[in-house]
Amino acid sequence: MPGLRLSLILGSLLFFLQSCGGGPQGAQPSWRKRAQPDSEARTPSNVKLSHAAPEYNSLSREQVPDNALIREILKSVEAASVAANTKPPVPDARLFAALGDLAAISPKGGPIPYTFIEFALHRRGIIEPSPNLLIIEGDIDSPESIAEGLTERLSEMLSAGRFARVGIGTRRGSDTDLILLAFQESHLTTRPIARELPRGGSAGIEGVLAPSFSEPHVWHTGADGQVTRLSVSLIGAKGFRALFSCEQETGRQQLEITAEDASGSTVLANFPVWCDERAPTAVPSIGPSSDPPPKSREEAEERMFKMVNQDRAKHGLPALKLDRRLVSVGRKHSDEMLETGHVAHVSPRTGSAGDRVKAGDVRTAVVLENVARAYGVGEAQLGLMNSPGHRANLLSTDVSHVGIGISLGEEVAGRRELLVTQVFILIPRPIDPRKVKRQVVAKIQAVKAMGESGALTQVAQQFANSIASGMPTEEASAIASKSLDANVGNFTRVSTLVTTVSSISSFEPADSLKGDKISYFGLGVAQGNHPVMGDGAIYLVILLGQR
Repeated sequence: MPGLRLSLILGSLLFFLQSCGGGPQGAQPSWRKRAQPDSEARTPSNVKLSHAAPEYNSLSREQVPDNALIREILKSVEAASVAANTKPPVPDARLFAALGDLAAISPKGGPIPYTFIEFALHRRGIIEPSPNLLIIEGDIDSPESIAEGLTERLSEMLSAGRFARVGIGTRRGSDTDLILLAFQESHLTTRPIARELPRGGSAGIEGVLAPSFSEPHVWHTGADGQVTRLSVSLIGAKGFRALFSCEQETGRQQLEITAEDASGSTVLANFPVWCDERAPTAVPSIGPSSDPPPKSREEAEERMFKMVNQDRAKHGLPALKLDRRLVSVGRKHSDEMLETGHVAHVSPRTGSAGDRVKAGDVRTAVVLENVARAYGVGEAQLGLMNSPGHRANLLSTDVSHVGIGISLGEEVAGRRELLVTQVFILIPRPIDPRKVKRQVVAKIQAVKAMGESGALTQVAQQFANSIASGMPTEEASAIASKSLDANVGNFTRVSTLVTTVSSISSFEPADSLKGDKISYFGLGVAQGNHPVMGDGAIYLVILLGQR
């Protein structure tokens, strides 16, 4: 057999229990028959997969295998951890089983598809994102030489000390053997979560975050592709609980648990639940390759930009415009992630996405960001769309422009590692003042029935025009006060509400209209430049009068 060969696949994507029976007590669930989609292929008859876990994070019946190769590799892992002064990752029986399946179904001589990795993890009840995966080609019957060849790579991988689990899977070959070695992060624990639910069934999602995380969120993508955020109750310092129901859902549902740490919002778990359907037992089919390796960052960025707008078009959303300033912002962040090996939203060098956009001389009221690591442009976009939190950014109705920056890293089995940053902002379009006025008046009247005063509206419009053109608010207020004294003498009191928004959808006047004696209003609407929101900010001036 040829000498040892190592390839590293890093965790694909970065950026969120106990099941409760549905229906009558003691009723057996009924399942709809589901045709096998064209995108899936049946598992070859000669591939024996381990049994699927009935729940996520349930107690595993599997045992960590014991043979000479596994013992030697685990000894090397422990030695590398001790040398790096970090806690060794714990051998995880579920991860061993998942990697055994993955080794059995992986294509020969090529990279392992993202969909294969996710299939194997979910089948074994693992909810955390994809692990860092070492692909080793060597001789299973020479465990000492394989372990020795891993020494340098293990020291490099384990030095950060962030991995909680380790797993190993193998497959014998005619010319060379395949060994998969995976290290996975885990920053939460949960009670078992049902993988399949009957119609009307529900699942409690109850967990505890690691000490460094806070602010848990649970996201849901339904079979219709729409993203919602589930209501979360906090339990103690780090616990949380949410409830997912199949009352209105059928088919595959994607759930995600995110939380905040020093790196920003991070995906801690991302997994499917099937409503009124069985979870698939077939290995996903990759078919002919439609995701060729990009020849340059420019080509990769252009292809992803087209994919973003194709995904938006599928959901009836307008295309985003490309902003070259955002491309530069994204490239700089992707270059930094490639250099540091740390994929995150918050950088110790450049701060948050909002900080980077501001440093790029881009002014906007809305900044959304997706970051990812993958080995194909299509794989990256697929993974982001498969993550409810990232999907919500890609399909947001509150953005108008995007910039995508991609850095090309190490080559693995003929494919370059891709570090991806997608930056979304809103540049408001020119408004129709009459239409905006009608929308604002409707919002005001919905809160409190009042009459509109022509005299108050005239003063409010002058005020709005002044501040939209750049006049300081204090100066415009003084001019408005003189106009009120001279022309609006039939009100005993007039109060002023001045606000700036990027879109009328974000204007909520309820808290400002609570005065019992307010009976009339005047409204001014203008559009202009704002130091934070940039061009196209909408200035609203509302004068509230009482007789």
